Amino acid sequence: MNTPITSSQSTSPQASPSPTLSRRRFGLGALAAGATLAVLPAARAVAAPAAGTAPSPATGATEATGATAGLTRIPVPEAPSFLSLRFPGDSTALAGSLAGSLTGSLTGSAAGPLGSSTGTPTPPAGTPGTPTAPTATVHFTAPDGTRTSRTVHPSGHCRDGAFPLCSDPVAVPAGATEAYVDTPTTTAHIHRVETGDRTVADPEATVLPGLTVVSRRQWGADEALMTWAPEWAPPVCVTVHHTAVPTGREPQYRHNWPAAVRSVYRFHASSDDGGRGWGDIGYHLVIDPEGVVYQGRSTGVAGHAVFRPGSAAGQVVTAGHVYRANTGNIGVCLIGDFQTGEPTAAALDTLTTVLTALCSALGLDPEGRVRYVNAASSIDLTQPTVTGHRDWEKAAGTTECPGDNLWRRLPELRRRVAAAVGGTTPSGLLSGGSR
Repeated sequence: MNTPITSSQSTSPQASPSPTLSRRRFGLGALAAGATLAVLPAARAVAAPAAGTAPSPATGATEATGATAGLTRIPVPEAPSFLSLRFPGDSTALAGSLAGSLTGSLTGSAAGPLGSSTGTPTPPAGTPGTPTAPTATVHFTAPDGTRTSRTVHPSGHCRDGAFPLCSDPVAVPAGATEAYVDTPTTTAHIHRVETGDRTVADPEATVLPGLTVVSRRQWGADEALMTWAPEWAPPVCVTVHHTAVPTGREPQYRHNWPAAVRSVYRFHASSDDGGRGWGDIGYHLVIDPEGVVYQGRSTGVAGHAVFRPGSAAGQVVTAGHVYRANTGNIGVCLIGDFQTGEPTAAALDTLTTVLTALCSALGLDPEGRVRYVNAASSIDLTQPTVTGHRDWEKAAGTTECPGDNLWRRLPELRRRVAAAVGGTTPSGLLSGGSR
């Protein structure tokens, strides 16, 4: 998908049927309802409409590339959507270039600041370590001609290995009717958010004693997509993420959270329709806005999440959420775009509970730092034990993840988790959006 567009007739895979679900979240009790982040059929891009003519709504995931003369416009569906990009280039060569440029700066280096609990933090600047790393600018146009533009870098969410020549999801601004990319040969895909209702079941997958989550079977994972055999390593740290896509809390529809997890899974696991092709979901755990926790990465054993069965939390399955720094790194992701929106109070409460359980069981200091070494990726640096994805810039490159509005809360989250691990009650409240 890094060459000029050709005709594509692939169809959207159907989500696996999931069993009837009841109203529970890992013992805390909550209702999850809502919309699917469905990857739609790929289609040839539509030429820009004549002046004054509104584009027709998209009916499929639109694939398009920039053109050197007269950039191709991509119609955006009326429903909330996100966009993803595929960049041109040689992923193996870029991986080698990146590793060579970062080896000296990473060895024995210290992590950047933990962030501030007040004000708006500035995301790390720069491209992922090498001038050959591609970037693109995506432009979204509203019916009145107003244009919103975003510079997009290759994703730092990736399995270790080849350089990730794909972007993080890019949320489509409300009211946008078309999009275009200003870089020739960069492929764009629009993924529509669909509506529907679903509640979540009594959790059945065990993470740790006292912490169970909605299993892959319960949220309807299509295990035919799971082609990445489990790999194991001692757990070292925890990284917090966001999905960077609409949450579905808009008043015109309700969100089907299990379907949202299925969609993220398909986007990560399959290479169809602009997907990543990793062979599984990149996160260990996913938290929805109602505070429900879902199993992510497969351990290969039904009913067991995150850790190797029988290892007493001594071995964590390797996932794909921080490029070059996945081994021993537990990824916890909140559904939502927190660069523009706010995490809910329910999601923040659950994140605190999950981090407390992990730090307690693993003997991690939530306010401390750890030395992270990944010999296969030539990584040797010091990081916060509980960190945000953007704090891995020296390893994974630039990203906004987990969004300003979640990242700035990490110092307070660490404080509350440390108090809970130590058996004390922190003062004050960790504020969030509406439940």
